[in-house]
Amino acid sequence: MTMHVGFILRLFGLHAPQRPPMVTDADFYVGIPGLLLVAAMTVTSLDALRRRLGPVAWKRLHTTGLWVVWSIFFLCLIDSVGRKTTEHPVTMYYLFIAVLLLGLGLRVSAATRRRRPAVA
Repeated sequence: MTMHVGFILRLFGLHAPQRPPMVTDADFYVGIPGLLLVAAMTVTSLDALRRRLGPVAWKRLHTTGLWVVWSIFFLCLIDSVGRKTTEHPVTMYYLFIAVLLLGLGLRVSAATRRRRPAVA
């Protein structure tokens, strides 16, 4: 995520003093809380902070964070397909959307298997 933030800052630097034309207010309202959530998940992954937070709160933060960040990326990609133009839409958007959907399928499948009672 540090590289992602670095590229975002570089994009703003290239378009200064104006905002980059492809960045909307919604990007700020969604992106900044998403980055803060990722930062919270990163910091609480340190052993000392993880112990201090406790296993229930840690799991709740990381499970919620995973789904929120996944949703942010997915919705931003869907928005980009309709709003932004590129010469390579398959490699720029559709491939990433497919990877996110595959990851969603794997998570749901794993959760379903964990909840299903073992058959003897």
